[in-house]
Amino acid sequence: MYIQPLVAKGKFYPEDKDKLELMLSSFFSKIKDLPTVNQIQGIVVPHAGYVYSGKTAAYAYKTLYQFLETTTASKINYIILAPNHTGLGKANAISNNAVWQLPFGEVNICSEIVQSFLKTSRYLQEDIVAFANEHAVEVQLPFIQYIHMLLEKNSKKIEYNIVPIILGTTDPRVIEEISEKIKSASASLPKDHLLIVVASSDMSHYVSQDEAENKDKLLINSFLKGDWKNLKKVVEENHISACGYIPICCLLASCDRKPMSLFYTTSADVTNDKSNVVGYFAGAIC
Repeated sequence: MYIQPLVAKGKFYPEDKDKLELMLSSFFSKIKDLPTVNQIQGIVVPHAGYVYSGKTAAYAYKTLYQFLETTTASKINYIILAPNHTGLGKANAISNNAVWQLPFGEVNICSEIVQSFLKTSRYLQEDIVAFANEHAVEVQLPFIQYIHMLLEKNSKKIEYNIVPIILGTTDPRVIEEISEKIKSASASLPKDHLLIVVASSDMSHYVSQDEAENKDKLLINSFLKGDWKNLKKVVEENHISACGYIPICCLLASCDRKPMSLFYTTSADVTNDKSNVVGYFAGAIC
């Protein structure tokens, strides 16, 4: 067993359990009139510090929570797809036998799914280095823990685990292979288990508010079309600095339901600086 180093605790989100719960509760309580969905295959969520992007992420996670309230599933397998911000480790990395010790408790990896991916993959490699200083997976975990805490408070305990994957290349063959593995894993699960894909990505980085809104609108409109090849083309041709666009492409490629936009904002909502912003988007495939 490997204890995963935490690089975001106390920086991107509160280290204190009670303060963290209070922050997430505040985010959730302010969200009204979410769409009612009868299925969720995956979500798009940002991964910045919670003070900047937590509100946006909460739109996706509260939508997911409301869906889980209605499901009869006994277990959720979360496939978390994230970019590589550090450039360290294997190009396309998957974590195995690691335990994430967070303020709300431990999160474990589904070794069965990880091993099934590694057994036949041409691109994924087991690696700890790629995850050692990467925050994009870690910041999703307190949200996942929180929605399961809420479910348990309402007498609905659903077990869960994660499959963390870092995608550090733009090769379309990687997207195609991993999305096929996700679909195969989902199809092979017991009937009372679910697989949910989490694509971790911020939108445009360090541009003006106008540029971020204009470019991110192109990305979001492409996401809503559900065509990952088109989204990849739009991002690359328009030089949109969305760090996790490959995870979003992989999400789209692995799902067959309708994409939905839930919320968009930028860091200017917090900083009041519209000259240099980062965009944040919450979406779902329902």
